[in-house]
Amino acid sequence: MSGITGLYNLDGRPAADQSLRLMTAAVAHRGPDGIQHWLDGAVGLGHLLLQTTPESAHEKQPLTNQDGTLCITMDGRIDNRLELTRLLHSKGSPPRNDTDAELVLRAYECWGEECPNRLLGDFAFAIWDARKQQLFCVRDYVGVKPFYYHRSGSLFAFGSEIRAVLALDTVPRRLNESRLADFLVEELDREDEESTFYQDVQRLPAGHSLSVGPGGFALRDYWDLKAPPVLKLGSLREYGEAFREIFLEAVRCRLRSSHPVGSTLSGGIDSSSVVCTIRELLAAELKEPLHTISLVDADESRCGETPFIREVLRGGGLTPHIVRSDQVSPMTEQMTDSDEPFEIFTYFTNWFGFAAAKKAGVRVLLDGISGDHIIPPYTYLATLARSWQWNTLRRELSFGSREFGESRLSILRTHGLAPMMPGLFETWRRLRGRKLRPYPEGSCINPDFALRMGIQERFELKRRKLWAASQNIGTLHSWSFTCGVLPFFFEHSGRLAATMGIEARHPFSDRRVIEFFLSLPLPMKTYSPLPKRVIREGMQGILPEMVRSRTLLADTGGAFMTSLLKQDPVLSVPELSNQALGPAKGYVNLDAIKAGKDRVDSGFPEAGDSVWQALNLALWLGSRRLHPA
Repeated sequence: MSGITGLYNLDGRPAADQSLRLMTAAVAHRGPDGIQHWLDGAVGLGHLLLQTTPESAHEKQPLTNQDGTLCITMDGRIDNRLELTRLLHSKGSPPRNDTDAELVLRAYECWGEECPNRLLGDFAFAIWDARKQQLFCVRDYVGVKPFYYHRSGSLFAFGSEIRAVLALDTVPRRLNESRLADFLVEELDREDEESTFYQDVQRLPAGHSLSVGPGGFALRDYWDLKAPPVLKLGSLREYGEAFREIFLEAVRCRLRSSHPVGSTLSGGIDSSSVVCTIRELLAAELKEPLHTISLVDADESRCGETPFIREVLRGGGLTPHIVRSDQVSPMTEQMTDSDEPFEIFTYFTNWFGFAAAKKAGVRVLLDGISGDHIIPPYTYLATLARSWQWNTLRRELSFGSREFGESRLSILRTHGLAPMMPGLFETWRRLRGRKLRPYPEGSCINPDFALRMGIQERFELKRRKLWAASQNIGTLHSWSFTCGVLPFFFEHSGRLAATMGIEARHPFSDRRVIEFFLSLPLPMKTYSPLPKRVIREGMQGILPEMVRSRTLLADTGGAFMTSLLKQDPVLSVPELSNQALGPAKGYVNLDAIKAGKDRVDSGFPEAGDSVWQALNLALWLGSRRLHPA
C-alpha cells in the first residue's frame, strides 16, 4: 500500500518544498521503495512507493504527461488494464508504459472528470491540471484506498493518512466532539462518511471525486449505487455459476504481484472461498505456495474455527501460519499511534495477522473481508414484513435468533418494525409514562454528553432514513454499502498493513461482485435455511464440503480481547475508575463500562466492547494534544 500527499496554496503562494517533505516524512512507512516530490508554482505533490506489482518496479511518481500540463500522484491498482489500454489506443492516446498511474493519467486526458467511471480496482489519486489550475481528487468505489484532506481559505492539503495533513503547522488540531459522540454510539458510528476526530480534517467519501480550483470546491459521487435491474435466472445453480465466474476474475486480478502472496484463512465461507479459489484454480499464476494466516483461540476446545481451517489446509498447496490468542503482544503502542481510535476491537486483531505475513515475506495479502456485507443479515426484514411474507420472515427470525443469540422479538423489533415505523417505540414509551433516554440503549456514552450532542435526535433521523430506504429492498441493500462501515474498516486495517509494508486486497469488494449481489432477487438474499447460498453454490467443487455446508458461526475476537485485557499492562486495569479513564471520563458512562468489565471478568468476553471503547478512547486522547472544538 503506497501513499500520496499534496498541497495547493489557493492564494497563489509558491508551495514550499519543506512543507511537502514534512507531509511525506509523517507517513514515511508507506514508502519503503522510494519517496518522490514534485513542485509547480502553488502546487506540490508527494508519492511514497511500495512495490507490489511487476509494473511498479519501474514506476516513478508523481508522473507528468508529455507537455507537463498534467501530474498525478496515485496509490492504487487498476484491474481492467487490458480493456482500458484498448480504449486508450482507440482514442488515439496510447500509454507510454504499462504502469497503473500512466493508465489513469491517460484516462484523464481522454475523459476528464468522467475518467473514474472507466476504472476498475482500488485507487486514490490526485491530478494537477495546469490548464484549469485545478486539483482533481478521487477515491475508489468502496473506499479501500484512504484519502484525507484539509480545506481553508488559503490552503488545500491531502494525504493517505491524517498525520500527513497534520504535519503542516497551519492545520489546527481541534477535537471533533460530534465524531467522538458517534464513536460511542454503535447505531451512529461510521454514519458520517466525511468527518474525522479532527474538526479541520475530512475524509473523501468512497465513490466520490473532489475538484479544487478557481471555480471553487466541488464534491460529487461518480458511482451511482442505485439498485440494478433484478437478475432473473432459472435456478440456484445458475446463480451460483454466475457468481463463480465473476468471483474468479475478482480473485485473479488481485494476484498480480511481484512478491509472495498470502491470504487470511479464518475457516469461514468467505476467506476459505478466497484461499481455495487461488489454490485450485489460479495456482499456475503463483511462483510458490500460497501463504495463509489464521488467528485462533489458544484453547482449541473453544475455537469452533480450527476444524474448518484444518480441512482447508488438508487440501495442500498452502504454507500455513497460525497465530494463537496467547501469543499476542501488548497493543498499547498501536492504539496510541493510530490517527483515530478504533471502533471495534477485531480491527486490531488484524495487526497480528499482518505481523505474521510480514515475517513470511508476504507483501500482498488477500482476505474475505466484506463478504458479510455482500448480503448483510437483517437488511431485508422490513421488506418481508411490509410485503406480508410472514413464513419467510418467521424462518429468518428463527435463524437469526439461533445463530446470533438474539431473541426473535428483539430482531423483529429492531430490524423489521423499527425501520417501517420510525418513532413507534418512543411514542409507546411516552404513552406508558417512561422517560426517554438521551441515547440508544446499550451505549457507553455519558448521558450528559449525549444530551449536549443531541444523540437521540440524530438517532431518530437515522431511523427515518432507514424507513425511507426500507421501501425498496434494493435501495436498502445499496445503503449497506454506502453507510461508511466498509471505508472505516479499510482505513484502519490498511493503516496497520502499511506499517508492515503490506497491501491488503479484498475480492469481495470488487465492484463487479457488489453489483452482482445487489441484482439478486430477494429469495437469493435470505439467510434461511443457510446464509450465503449463492456463494456456497458457486463454490461447489472448490470449497471442501465440510466448509461449504457449515452452519456454525464462530468468532475468535473474544479470545484475543480477553488475552489482551489480561496481558497488556495498560489495558489490564484491575478496577476501572475515573483516573483509569483519564481524559475520556467526561465522555463515557463509567457505570456501563464497569458493568461490562464485570461481565468480562465473569467469562463473557463478548461484553468487553464497551470496556475496549473506553480504554481505547482514553489512551488515544491521552496521547494527543487536541484543542477544544
